[in-house]
Amino acid sequence: MDLDLQAYISEITAPIPSDNRLPIMIYPQSNPTSPEKVKHLLKEINGAKDRCLTKLVLYYAYLIGEIIVCEEECGTRKACLRLLTQHYRAVTKRAYYLFGHDRTPLILNCRKLSLTSIKHLSLKEYNQLLEAAEQATLERYISRTTPAQPNEEVETIETANIEEQDEQYIDTTALGSPVIEADMIEEDLEN
Repeated sequence: MDLDLQAYISEITAPIPSDNRLPIMIYPQSNPTSPEKVKHLLKEINGAKDRCLTKLVLYYAYLIGEIIVCEEECGTRKACLRLLTQHYRAVTKRAYYLFGHDRTPLILNCRKLSLTSIKHLSLKEYNQLLEAAEQATLERYISRTTPAQPNEEVETIETANIEEQDEQYIDTTALGSPVIEADMIEEDLEN
């Protein structure tokens, strides 16, 4: 299973595709309740299984997991869970956590990872896969928020305060960002 786990990790940590296209779910009702959404998605899963569309099966399971995890009302959440078999209760929740945050577009690029493979992962393997996914998300987030300026020194400040250096005030409240001089900020505000 270790070879499969490595393949799953490479799929879940892959770069996010630039053509970020996910199917839009259209429900038969105009304003469906969460249980109605789950019923409809279960029908969609069965249809996708019949057509051997494993990526769509995984996507629909993710959507069910999202509905259940994000449902705020306990009674409604329980009503949704009652619609699912024990298998779907576990696997939809796992799919949601694996593909949550910015990883949802990766569902349609998965070749090895499927509902069956997610179900057969041991708890230890699932946690390793989830940890790798979260780490990849963190790295993507950091790369998006950190300016890519080579050879520029960035001063990281451990405490949030204003220090006086050489008669200029330096704002050190921006943790991890370049230090900004107060004079520059005042000039920007005047313009």
